[in-house]
Amino acid sequence: MQVPRLDKVVLNMGIGEAVNDRKKAETAAGRPLADRGPEGVVTYSRVAIATFKLRENQPIAARSRWRKD
Repeated sequence: MQVPRLDKVVLNMGIGEAVNDRKKAETAAGRPLADRGPEGVVTYSRVAIATFKLRENQPIAARSRWRKD
């Protein structure tokens, strides 16, 4: 009958506007995620998808991770 505990919390934020402007992805990773804890990390696409106007290695999201000390 143990009490549940949190070992890790991950905050993920998709950046749809970053497809056109790489600077928006860097801003999104730095400011909003840094207010809540560690600095955010920009996530890049692995494959190209023409329907979404997405190319390989293009910034698409930002994430921040907290772990138990």
